[in-house]
Amino acid sequence: RMIAIARSFGRTGALSGQDFGPLPMLVAAAGVDDVRAFVQESVGAIAAHDRQHGTPYLKTLSTYLREGCRSGACADAMGLHVTTLRYRLSRIQEMFGIDVETPEGRFAIEL
Repeated sequence: RMIAIARSFGRTGALSGQDFGPLPMLVAAAGVDDVRAFVQESVGAIAAHDRQHGTPYLKTLSTYLREGCRSGACADAMGLHVTTLRYRLSRIQEMFGIDVETPEGRFAIEL
C-alpha cells in the first residue's frame, strides 16, 4: 500500500511513513475503498462541480483551511477581496452542505 500511495503522489526512492503524514495510517486502517468513498463523500461533489463549471470552490476551501480559517489571510493569499471570499464560502455551504465553521465539518474536509 505504501508503494501505491507513493506512486500516486509521484514519489520514488526510499520512503517512510512520515513522508505522507497520516494518510498511510488512515489507508491501512480503513482500506483504499473506504478512503476513496470518504473523499468522494466529503469533497467529490465540489471537485466535480469545479471541473464542470470552472469554479474555484475546492481551491478556495483548501486555501481557507491552510490559512487557519482566517478570512483576511485567505483572501490575501488568493488575491481576493474578503467579501468575495465570504460569498464563496457561503455558496460552498449552500450548495454542498459543508460548514467549515464547525469542528466536525472542518476536520472532515481537512482529512
